[in-house]
Amino acid sequence: MLTIIEKHKNPEICIITPLRPEDKISKETKISVKRNKKPFVWATYKSNNNVAKNFQLGLLELKKQMKLPLWTIKIDNDTVWQRNTLDHMAKKLENSFYSDAYTYVSFEYQGAVNKKFPADPFNPDRLRQMNYISSNSMFKTDVLSSVTIVTDDKYKRLLDWAYYLKLLNYGYAATPCENGYFVATSSTDSISAGGKEEFLQKYAKVREDFVLNWK
Repeated sequence: MLTIIEKHKNPEICIITPLRPEDKISKETKISVKRNKKPFVWATYKSNNNVAKNFQLGLLELKKQMKLPLWTIKIDNDTVWQRNTLDHMAKKLENSFYSDAYTYVSFEYQGAVNKKFPADPFNPDRLRQMNYISSNSMFKTDVLSSVTIVTDDKYKRLLDWAYYLKLLNYGYAATPCENGYFVATSSTDSISAGGKEEFLQKYAKVREDFVLNWK
């Protein structure tokens, strides 16, 4: 189910927060997202589907109600964003090459896992080996329409990586945004804290389908 939680006049950024039925957006997330100057529309999509599917369905439902802004980002419900991060990301895309489909910032996990991930330069070879880019990246909305999001449960927990590889296979790249930062809560249910055996199985499947046997 789609719910619009905030909509500014002439929004420049579309924010979708995927939720499971029992999820809510944290107070810290709401406060930090509002610390941006560019107008935005912010909606949630709640269902039992995986995160990527809820992101896709939310975007499709919102498109039925309005003309979507140029830039779209998935923001998780338990993230805390540095002031003006969304503004910086949108500006980065405004000045990017045509082939740059999305931009990403540095972030860190706090909780069950404590680790920082810098916004390193985009490297296709490195991306083919592992994902080093957050799922909370900002996309050019028209790219999300032309290259469909990967939502298959067989890639669950690595769906963002699978989509980045799919974009790479379609000739798209990305550009890091040096200004901006966010903190994500890591729990025992997160990819970083999940079982190693399951992770390796999903990792092998993504590599097989999007790197080794892509047609």
